[in-house]
Amino acid sequence: MAILDAIVYVVGEAIAYVVGAVTGRAFHIEPKKAQRIGEYFVMAIVGVFLFALIAVTFIYS
Repeated sequence: MAILDAIVYVVGEAIAYVVGAVTGRAFHIEPKKAQRIGEYFVMAIVGVFLFALIAVTFIYS
């Protein structure tokens, strides 16, 4: 399970970095703030995914 956790963490950090870099360059935002925006984006995507899993579980149970 530790390998799966590490893979998920690395993928999440990579997505946050890319979104932060693109946001920072597109809107001329300082790097630290752009990285935080990328992290928020990843948290939002994970939240939507978890909500969808829970909703599907309740709908089909």
